[in-house]
Amino acid sequence: MQRLEASTPIRPVPAAAGPRVRRRGPRAGAPTALAGAAGAAGLLAVLAASLLLAGGAAGAPSQYVPARSGGWPGWLAGPLSGLGLGLPGERFQTLMLVMCGGYALALAASRVLPLGALWGTILAAHLIFALGPPLISQDVFGYISFGRLGALHGLDPYTSFPAQAPTDPTFHFLSWWFQHSPYGPLFTLLGYALAPLGVAVDLWIYKALAALASVAAVALVARAAGAAGRSRSFAAAFVGLNPVLLALAVGGAHNDTLLLLA
Repeated sequence: MQRLEASTPIRPVPAAAGPRVRRRGPRAGAPTALAGAAGAAGLLAVLAASLLLAGGAAGAPSQYVPARSGGWPGWLAGPLSGLGLGLPGERFQTLMLVMCGGYALALAASRVLPLGALWGTILAAHLIFALGPPLISQDVFGYISFGRLGALHGLDPYTSFPAQAPTDPTFHFLSWWFQHSPYGPLFTLLGYALAPLGVAVDLWIYKALAALASVAAVALVARAAGAAGRSRSFAAAFVGLNPVLLALAVGGAHNDTLLLLA
């Protein structure tokens, strides 16, 4: 027997539609609010730790400002010395741990944090460390010294060393007196240009340059992340709130931030 098939498939008749029952899914607002609160706590922790670190280092000579070997003038301590804070014992390590914890919280919640709060914290933390004394390192006095060797003492910083100008005001703020300049000529020429302004002015120009270059680099990283379809907020927080970048690079007025920007 020949099998007959319909040329058009017969579709099943749908059942009568009854009243729709709305299923309640998980509440999205509660986790978001919790993440936002944790992120806000992280931002506050970074800011508080930054102020206590930079302000504490400015309050009195300590091992965290190696340039204290040259004395403790007001221009070295900086404007935060008026806060009357100190950095005794192991407080530095404790504050760095607090700062790292706040950094982790801010990173985890960066995508839900208000952009203004995030960038406000990044800028405030940079400003705080820029206003504090040079932390952890004496390198910034090397920048100043090598520029002064060439501009004021007639010595080539690539063949001469600070011990050949022991009367220079930078001499006692250094701990390496027999080292030639390890920096490139373009950066060394900047030191030549700044040398006539004096050691104190030079220090704070280098600190300002380190902070400004770091902020500009953070902005470029965030922009690049957005262009690649990634979170600008996460990228800005990842770089701009990094405790090592803030305390060491900006706090120490290192020229690494100029290279980061380039």
